[in-house]
Amino acid sequence: MTALMIWLAPAAGPGRDEVAAVIDRLAAEQGGPRFAPHVTVAAGSEAGEHEATRALTSLVADLPPFDVSFSGFGYEQEYFRALYLRAEPSAQLGALREAALRAWALPQAPYLPHLSLLYSGVGTERKRAILGDVGITLPLTLLFDAVELWADPGQGVSGWRRVARVPLPSRLSQPPATVPGPGKGMARPAASRQVSSSGAT
Repeated sequence: MTALMIWLAPAAGPGRDEVAAVIDRLAAEQGGPRFAPHVTVAAGSEAGEHEATRALTSLVADLPPFDVSFSGFGYEQEYFRALYLRAEPSAQLGALREAALRAWALPQAPYLPHLSLLYSGVGTERKRAILGDVGITLPLTLLFDAVELWADPGQGVSGWRRVARVPLPSRLSQPPATVPGPGKGMARPAASRQVSSSGAT
């Protein structure tokens, strides 16, 4: 069964380029997979791709681009959290996750918002050594301007596939708003929404 993931994607620019370069370098040095910079919002839905894309588009219809700050590094024994940037608490990110869990009927679970730098099974000492020369100066603040829907058919990172990319509406064209609160329905998609679909990048 294919599982779906919602990613928050950083805007193009020097900050994103810096992080992407570190991800690519660490993947090459440690023999890990390459992946695009992102913060996972929610994962695990087995809804149909078209249905999930429509729900995601509605979910962010009134959510403008927003900043997320990263103030520390982290590492764990878990493969997908081998090395990452810890995200500071964000009202927008927290509300987006809550809305996504409700939309997909997913259970509440502990959430550690982060931006992964390396997927790997390397040991703790090696991770510490990598951090000594990772090449990212903290604190780092990135602007996030899109959400993406990704499909995981269970064949490893190389099998991940981007289903859709939904840009967040411009601050200049939309009034400030937040994602729906508890008990509220999902917002209707704006008429000018543009959703693109493509394979993984």
